[in-house]
Amino acid sequence: MLPPACAGTRRAVRIPMRLRLALLVVPSLASAATARPITVGASYGITQSKVDAAADPNTMMTAFGRIGIGRHVEAGLELQDISTPDQSTVIRTFGALLAVDLAGNKHLMPMLIAGIGVDHAATSYGGSTDAHHYEGGLALEYRADGGIVVGGDVRIGGRSIDSSQMVYPLQGVAYSAPASSQLSDGEYRSARLYVGVRF
Repeated sequence: MLPPACAGTRRAVRIPMRLRLALLVVPSLASAATARPITVGASYGITQSKVDAAADPNTMMTAFGRIGIGRHVEAGLELQDISTPDQSTVIRTFGALLAVDLAGNKHLMPMLIAGIGVDHAATSYGGSTDAHHYEGGLALEYRADGGIVVGGDVRIGGRSIDSSQMVYPLQGVAYSAPASSQLSDGEYRSARLYVGVRF
């Protein structure tokens, strides 16, 4: 049994040791979080195929997530819901995205983006189309100190149709084709604004 004076000395030594350990661990965790940031958010935008340039653009809503895989590189996933102006077709896309920071600015960040993905369209009259796409573009993102992210991007892409199932009405049934197609083969363009949280 140690005298009270010795026991007090042992307690006095333990506290600084724990503080020293905390001072070593906390900066390491902070640097790891900075090296591999995670961003999640949602966006709203428009998209239009080149062959449908005469029609109104489709609107799109996107949920996305990105994670840092390098000092200036992030990889992400996007889930997108696209609606045609006449609401006759719903298009859903799932894609993988790569974003590269183009500057060292802490808050305002231009980025180069590239992505690939798969698309599926379903019409209200029973038709469906499957396709895949690739795209690239530029983004400008503002990263606030509190973790809020606000940005926008423009992209140009290409789409290839994999399969298409058309449904025709029965004889004598009135039918009019939608003004914009389900998914069009060839070039398309898109633009969106987004908001997210970075941590």
